[in-house]
This record gives sequence, C-alpha cells and structure tokens, in this order.
Amino acid sequence: MSAPHVMILASAGSGKTYALTDRFVSLLAAGAAPDRIVALTFTRKAAGEFFEEILGKLARASAEPAFAAALAKRLGRPALGTADFLRLLRDMVDAMPRLRLGTLDGFFARIVRAFPQELGLAGDFEVLQEHSAQVQRRRVLQRLFARAPGGLDEAQRAFIEAFKRATFGLEEKGLAARLDHFLSAHAETFLAAPDARLWGDPARIWPDGCDWLQPPRESRAAAAQAFAGRLDALGLNDGQRERFQLFLEQLPHVSPGVPWPAGVDYLVKNLLKEWPALRRGAADVVVERRRVSLGPDECGHLVAVIRHLIGAELRRSLEVTQGICAVLR
Repeated sequence: MSAPHVMILASAGSGKTYALTDRFVSLLAAGAAPDRIVALTFTRKAAGEFFEEILGKLARASAEPAFAAALAKRLGRPALGTADFLRLLRDMVDAMPRLRLGTLDGFFARIVRAFPQELGLAGDFEVLQEHSAQVQRRRVLQRLFARAPGGLDEAQRAFIEAFKRATFGLEEKGLAARLDHFLSAHAETFLAAPDARLWGDPARIWPDGCDWLQPPRESRAAAAQAFAGRLDALGLNDGQRERFQLFLEQLPHVSPGVPWPAGVDYLVKNLLKEWPALRRGAADVVVERRRVSLGPDECGHLVAVIRHLIGAELRRSLEVTQGICAVLR
C-alpha cells in the first residue's frame, strides 16, 4: 500500500494527537500491519497517550455503531463497521510486543543496536540520561583543558579564544556552567545548522546591507560633545536640562552587552520614537513630559550617537554568535 506524505504544523493543545491517531487507524484500515507502522514522539508519556488513544478509538468503534460510522466517515472509508474495527483492534492487541510506537531516541537506539558494526560501534551502549550526559561533558572539559608539559596546544588556545568571543562583555566565573548553558540552549540548533557561515554573518541576515553597522563619520565622543554645546539653544526647563546632562555624563560608560545606564536608556528610547523625523533633521522629542524641538544640527549629532550605540550592540551580538558556534564545534 502507499499513503501520501502529510505534514501537520500545529501548536500545543490544537489536536495533533487526535489527528495522528486518526491517521494511524486509517493506515490500519488500508491494510497496513500494525508492526509495520512507525509512530514516534519525544517522550514516553506522549507515546503512552498515543497508544491508549488508538486502542480507545478502536474499542469504542467496535462497540458503538454511531461512533464507528463517524470514524469511518472521517477516515474516508464509510463502508467500515463495528466488525471491521473489532478486527483491527484484535490485530493491534496481537501485535503489541512488536509495535514500533515509542520515542524517537528509543527507535533510533534499536536501529543502532541492530547494526553496530556497520555504524562503527563496538560493545553495548545506552542513551545517556541528563546526569550521565553532564558527567561526560565534564570529562570532555577535563580533556580540553589538560595542560601538556609544553603548555596549551594550538587547539586549546583556539577553544579559549572562541570562548572569549562567545562571552564577550559578560562576567562569568563558572566556565563549566557557561558551557553547559551553551549546550542546553544551542546544541540542537548547531546540529541542524553546523555550517559556521550560517552563524553571525551580517550578509545573510541583511542581504541588502544594514545601516546600523555603518559607522558614522562623527565619533561618538565628538557627536556627544557637539550636542552638549547646543543645549543652551534648545530652551530647556530645569528637568529637561538635567535629563540631557545625565545622558551626556553616562554616555562614556556605555559598553556593548551591558545594560545601559538609566539616563542613556530613557533618552535613547524617547529619541527612537521619533527616529524618522530625527533622521530628516527636524524632530519634536518628549523629555520630561514636554516636547523639545530639535533642529538639523542637534538631530545630526544625536543620530550619530544612537547609531554608534546600536551598531556596537549588533556587532557584539554577531561576534558572540560566531563565538558560540566555534565553542560548540
């Protein structure tokens, strides 16, 4: 028999189990042997629920004509009756020891056990549980950082450099904890996309280029100093002046990857709300609940400052992403 391929994309609680068990019963009704159908889930609990749902549907359809008719119609086989579903139920029960209805890791473990030599494995093996996996990770770390008599070798130095890139701007005392975090958060993504060119490449993220990554002609410090010289011309009240002065005082202390000081964060958020007008050279920005009118000079200096800030954050994120990829490799 042949069955069309079907992909079901659905969120949690939307009825995937209902649809998949219907499909399983449909394959049985089409003549597929129960032990020739592979039905896999991520957890043992889900696999158990899947199995119970199949048996429940078949048992009910074998005893209730109305339910049997509704199920047969849903499967596109209106001729099926209670006797047919009873036969399918018996087939399922007889095939229980041979069913391939379980978890993904369990199924692939069975395949590997059937062909260990062909896959280059010797002896028995087991699927690692979380604690065992952590123990093995620590063994790998010990090998990574074991010093040879002549000091660190080239591969070890490359790993440490990758780790520095991956944790750029972060204070991290526990190396093992940070590496465990990388594995937990990114290992599946890396296995799906192991090509380093896919990680942190601005040309792939922004094929048409990214304006934020183009450094302004005016340096951040020069732009801030030039804007400070324009404060007196803006007609600010005391509260507004304090806001701008706090922004200028805290600006030199901003570092990529570190939360911005409150004075910088407040003003940048308000300026970004008027970003299109700011780039055009004439903007009214709310500061301390009142608008401040900014002309071409003030707008130009502030645009340069903000582009420096956001560009630095993006470059840091790209660097960290590339470092994470190198660490995982």
